[in-house]
Parts: sequence; structure tokens; C-alpha cells
Amino acid sequence: FTGEKKLWIETHIFDLKFQNRDLYDQKLGIYFFERLRDEQKFDSIEQLQEQIALDIQVCQRNLSKAP
Repeated sequence: FTGEKKLWIETHIFDLKFQNRDLYDQKLGIYFFERLRDEQKFDSIEQLQEQIALDIQVCQRNLSKAP
């Protein structure tokens, strides 16, 4: 379709079993648990890093409460 918008999904994998593993060009299944926040622009890399750290805390807390 012309004018079709592509959907991009950014994920952060923080499970240690994937540490040091190359996941490029691999098929992964992604299951949605909840939406964290809208897309944001940051004025600095430090602000982005701070937000990512907060996002990780929120995810880990919410996933620990999941049934």
C-alpha cells in the first residue's frame, strides 16, 4: 500500500540468560504486558539514560506483580 506507515517497536531485554548473546537477525516473540509511555525526545544522552533506568524499574516492579 502506498503511504503505509511502518510500526516500530522498541524493546529492552534485561533477562540475564540473554547476556552476551547476539540476537540480531533472530526471530523473537514479543508479548505485550503494558504500555510504558509515549515516545519522548531527550535533550541529552544522560536524560535518556535516566529515563531508561526508570523504565526498567517500573517494568521489573510491574512484572513482579503479574500473575
